[in-house]
Amino acid sequence: MVGKILKQAKKLLPFIGIIIFFYIIFSLDVEKIIAAFLKLDPILIIFALIVGYLLGGPKKSTKRTMALSTIARNAAVASMVVISNFPTYDQALIMVLVFSILYVIIGILVGILWKRHPIDKET
Repeated sequence: MVGKILKQAKKLLPFIGIIIFFYIIFSLDVEKIIAAFLKLDPILIIFALIVGYLLGGPKKSTKRTMALSTIARNAAVASMVVISNFPTYDQALIMVLVFSILYVIIGILVGILWKRHPIDKET
């Protein structure tokens, strides 16, 4: 009985997280979000993607995994830094949220691209 409840709750958690995420986004000042999109976030994400790929080792599958996990890790680290160091972190939090949105968009696009170009069997 408890196992079934936990399975159902586990399925709902991503949706609850998305709802909370968009609630936070839309409750913030739209001008600040637009200004943040125009900053250096896309460049940082692409740079992290390239560095993760280049340092991912000799296999393409490892390179791809490292590239995507590198940009994901940056969003988590940014969140931790903002929460622990800024007493009033509204503007800094906006940048983290913008980075997270851009990470998801760029990660999806890169994933689609890599899916269209599968890796040959590696030895």
